[in-house]
Amino acid sequence: MKTRMVPFFGIVLTAVVGLLCLYANFTQAGALASVTIGQQGPGGRGPGGGPPGPGGPRGGPGGPEFHLFSQLDLTAAQQEQIKSLHEAERTAAQPIHEQLRQIHEELLGATKDGAFEEAAVRAIAAREAQASVELTVLHLKTQAAIYNVLTAEQKAKLAQLRENMRKDHSHRPGEN
Repeated sequence: MKTRMVPFFGIVLTAVVGLLCLYANFTQAGALASVTIGQQGPGGRGPGGGPPGPGGPRGGPGGPEFHLFSQLDLTAAQQEQIKSLHEAERTAAQPIHEQLRQIHEELLGATKDGAFEEAAVRAIAAREAQASVELTVLHLKTQAAIYNVLTAEQKAKLAQLRENMRKDHSHRPGEN
């Protein structure tokens, strides 16, 4: 039974680390706090000509599609609404991320030095799964709210940009 739990624990641990990295990138980027959407400096670099932000020259705090918003000609009011939505998400997600960090510490403690009590690990993992669900729901709710800030024309353009991005990513060299 112990050997069957090792891959499960590895998957759970990977998911937690991934979420923590995503959160760190999101909070470090400031979720639009100081940069206008799509604002770039010389040569596609960050504002003021410096290096791009933590999301890279095409990424950003909203994930891999964030750069698409720079092509939607958002009004100042839309940018402010989106900024507020991201800030609200970050605020609401903070206690969930703290809970996930604590759960991760509990998992480490429950398996320290080769110890393994399946019932305890399952209980901790179930709490972790529920916290991850809450985080996913919060994020998707924010994405939906941001989408609803867009005009019909911007939504159509975003759909086309997403399709183009999907095609570009499906034809990368060296990938099947």
